[in-house]
Amino acid sequence: MVAYASVHGNNTLSETPNSFMINPLRIIDGSPTRSFERWVRLRFTPPFGAISSIRFWVPNYVATPGWTVRYGTANIFSSPVMTPSSIATFVGFPTTDPGEGSPNLGGETPLTGEQVQYSKYLVVQSVVQDTADLGPILGYDEFDEPVPFDLRVTWLET
Repeated sequence: MVAYASVHGNNTLSETPNSFMINPLRIIDGSPTRSFERWVRLRFTPPFGAISSIRFWVPNYVATPGWTVRYGTANIFSSPVMTPSSIATFVGFPTTDPGEGSPNLGGETPLTGEQVQYSKYLVVQSVVQDTADLGPILGYDEFDEPVPFDLRVTWLET
């Protein structure tokens, strides 16, 4: 079985497998300022057994003062927004595998391997307050180069 990260909307994957970057965002007067949402999902290509308990986490996530990253999941794609997301409402990322009993990216009902199947969409939006520190910020290094999140994904296959 092979899983591919499919990116939808105004998104790009970095060259590192299973990683993604948030949209660039700078401090603007009258914060909070929000990025466009990112929409990411997994594509499972047959042949494979039944896929269940799909989970993600971001082990390198560290909150930066004045920044928050919010996430949520959706079954159906819609156009990304840069207004407050109605989907990406959970603050921060899980930094460890939530465990087989806590799927956070789908698979509550197993996906069968007779045809291409998809996980739920992971929807991410960053928010910066005008109190955020100047200089390198979440998602960027000291040279203002983007740094992708290390998105880890696992699932059960029977």
